[in-house]
Amino acid sequence: MSRYTSVAENGVGCQMPAGRPTIFSQEVADEFCNRVIGGRSVQSVCEDEDMPASTTIYRWRQENAEFRDKLAQAREERLESYAARMIALGDRVINEDGFDPQRCNAAVNAIDKAARLQAPKQRIEMTGKDGGAIETKDISDRDLAKAVAALMAKGLKSGGD
Repeated sequence: MSRYTSVAENGVGCQMPAGRPTIFSQEVADEFCNRVIGGRSVQSVCEDEDMPASTTIYRWRQENAEFRDKLAQAREERLESYAARMIALGDRVINEDGFDPQRCNAAVNAIDKAARLQAPKQRIEMTGKDGGAIETKDISDRDLAKAVAALMAKGLKSGGD
């Protein structure tokens, strides 16, 4: 896909940058997700000149449920890529003479940290009785202390710590 488009300026043809894609395209979305699966972060892929800016990707994610699901799947598959890289490093330490295990350990730790930071976020929604709102009420410090003491006593009676 070319980044340039022909534009006539004062009757003279010239080449000007076409710019980053902003309108959703399944072809661009598929390529974007493939790069994420390959082990790259969303931000890293967005820095490629032929890919949309991060604001466009986040807008696509909000507006397009299919893209949102595909991107989430790509992020999960990226974790498999990270695991494969860590296993390969471990195998090199075991099988190669002269391969520094401390360097390998540092690399595995860096890959593991990147994987944890880039892992899909787990969101948990808590609800109250029958799926409604959680009810709260203000209580005094004294009443709170009594409730905590009662719970602790109950835990001690049932063998808890």
